Amino acid sequence: MNHMTYLMRDQVRDFVPSLGVPALPRKKSRNLKKLRPFLEVGAFVLAVLSYIAALSLMT
Repeated sequence: MNHMTYLMRDQVRDFVPSLGVPALPRKKSRNLKKLRPFLEVGAFVLAVLSYIAALSLMT
């Protein structure tokens, strides 16, 4: 991965703060653990698409 990918990942974690917070009640924590990979992938795809859209607007 390059530096921009790491920056986008950090921005996604800042954008979705619940991904880094394990201090949820037990039942909600189990549901979040099941959905976490999908949330991270979805947020990352959203970040990549917005990056591509920003690049296309600059040209």
